[in-house]
Order: sequence, then C-alpha cells, then structure tokens
Amino acid sequence: MPRTQTCFTFPIAAIMMALVFAVPAYADEDDQTRARQAMLSGDVAPLRDLLEIVEADYEGEILKVELEDEDAGKWGRQRGTVFFIYEIKVLTPSGNLVKLKYDAKSLELLKSEGKYEDD
Repeated sequence: MPRTQTCFTFPIAAIMMALVFAVPAYADEDDQTRARQAMLSGDVAPLRDLLEIVEADYEGEILKVELEDEDAGKWGRQRGTVFFIYEIKVLTPSGNLVKLKYDAKSLELLKSEGKYEDD
C-alpha cells in the first residue's frame, strides 16, 4: 500500500460532523442510537483514528464516509453477529475513485476497490 505525504482538502471536522449528525446508512433514530452506543461501548473506533490511517496511506480528497453494520459472516467472522464497517471513498489526485472498507473496531483494512496511483 503506498505511503505518501497527504494533501486532503476536505475538512476533517465536516466529516466528523456528518458522522455524528447524519450517520450515513442509518435511516431512523433507533439506528442512530445503536451506532452511537457502539461508539461509546468501544465496538467502533473513533473516526479521527481511521482518518489518520487513511491520510497516511492515501493522497487525495475524502468524498464520503459511512458507518455500516453488516453480517459478520460476510467477513469471515461469527455468522449472525453485527459487524460494523467504515466505508470511505477517496478521490485520488489522478482522478480515480478508491473505495476502502475497514473493520470499524480494529481499523483493519478489509477491502480496497478502485485504482490508486502515486502522482
């Protein structure tokens, strides 16, 4: 995975505000409460920690951040349990869109889609 000096133009504060107030992928109040409780209980790492990792590994502009819950079995974990995923979309300086999926608790990169090139 490339390590480059970062140049993010999208304000991190705006991303954090979007996560706190909108919580993408959570349509109703019950889901928002569940996501907040997951953060408070430690089932989800703070977004700022993930952003530090992404900034260290990818140069570009973060376009979107989502917190999703999925069946853990899809990711090789115990079926039927809830597994939180951070999904981040990065627009690289060369204009490519990269979609990254991270384990929201360990911040382990689970999947990378798209083409990333150093400029």
